[in-house]
Amino acid sequence: MEQHQREWDKDIETNSDDEYQALIRALSWTEGFGLLFVDCTPLVGEELIAKVREDLPQKRIEVLNLTEPIDNLYEKIANLENRVGIDILFVKGLEKSIYDYEKHLKDQSEGLKYPLGSVPRFLSNLNLQRESLRDKLHICLVFLLPKFALTYFNRRAPDFYDWRSGVFEFEGKGEKSQLALSQNENEFWFNQGYQEAIAGDLLEAIASWDKAIELDPDDYRPWIGRGLALFNLGRLEEAIASYDRAIQIKPDNDAAWNNRGNALFNLGRLEEAIASYD
Repeated sequence: MEQHQREWDKDIETNSDDEYQALIRALSWTEGFGLLFVDCTPLVGEELIAKVREDLPQKRIEVLNLTEPIDNLYEKIANLENRVGIDILFVKGLEKSIYDYEKHLKDQSEGLKYPLGSVPRFLSNLNLQRESLRDKLHICLVFLLPKFALTYFNRRAPDFYDWRSGVFEFEGKGEKSQLALSQNENEFWFNQGYQEAIAGDLLEAIASWDKAIELDPDDYRPWIGRGLALFNLGRLEEAIASYDRAIQIKPDNDAAWNNRGNALFNLGRLEEAIASYD
């Protein structure tokens, strides 16, 4: 057991031990339906599952690993061949459905646009089917999600999220920085900003895009994202300055010109707006 603790501590911050004990208590006390959310990275999620299995041998624990986007989580769980008798079901990969949905919306729009009031089908279904999850499945569900997806749940599926029994946060040692290095750091912070923006955290998105710009001032994409976030915050002059920089870098980018025109139009600068649209 002591050796396992050392392996656990290798990948997870030591101050997460109290959080882990709270998670174990919640799982131990839950009989039948329960709904827990865990904010963690994929690596930390794997460590958590392994340790919970060791510490709760009296519970039957299974994992639903979603490798593709889905529309209906209830059906996925109800159709599991080994469903009967499961006490705890860890659900991994729901963020893929968020990525897929937002990518589809982005592909349908000009440039970076974030329709913050829209809801993916799988979340609509969860809102509608929460009573069925509770009354028919009798399983404690543990959703392992990155932070942006947890925020997304909270904002887009509040009726379902309000049924939660608890939210637990675990941080992996250095995992974010390792991911940043494994990609291009600029790409990492651009994607981070996109994730925060689709979750509605526009100020955090701007901060992430500012980091991307520090690393590569000549990448036009974070300038456009920054401009759109500022536009949605009502900071139109700052938005125009960001679009101007994007256009300076990539003069043929239609999204930057169009978004610049929208900001100018909202300021009543109609001739300049028309010039941007042209």
